[in-house]
Amino acid sequence: MILLLVGAGCGGGDEYVDGSSKTCRAHGQITDLSLEPRLPADYLHRWTTTDGCAVRLDVLMTRQGEDSCGGEEVADILMGQPLGAPTSESKSRMFIRDPQQILTNRKTSQAFDADAQLPADAEDTGFRQDGLELWMRPGDDSFVYLLVNEDGVEAWPQATGQVAGCA
Repeated sequence: MILLLVGAGCGGGDEYVDGSSKTCRAHGQITDLSLEPRLPADYLHRWTTTDGCAVRLDVLMTRQGEDSCGGEEVADILMGQPLGAPTSESKSRMFIRDPQQILTNRKTSQAFDADAQLPADAEDTGFRQDGLELWMRPGDDSFVYLLVNEDGVEAWPQATGQVAGCA
């Protein structure tokens, strides 16, 4: 079971008056939380950049928890296209972790793989969440890969349609 925690703030760099740092400012609008729409839900989990800057939930988020789609066992990652674009301004993509296929029957073209191999051409996106690393293959949106630890990789397939009960 993956436990995902909401991270806030930003690490490193000299502080500005508004509390953000030079490091976070260097990432542009994806780390400007003042541009984030209000999304009041306890099952939304924030990603960060490699240097600890919080990423806006409307750019990249994980949804998992008792009140989300499928409860604790099921999770999804929602991101804009291309990665880094707000979902409100672009076509969004959803990748699903559903080891027991609670939601994904006929909703993904391939199955979730809890024991995947990282493809040789996969690239680190630079996004982190509670020790997880998000990797993707250039030009291939069929999966995202999460490095769970130095020996563990999960492959989350992209949803092929809207999953009932998930917005």
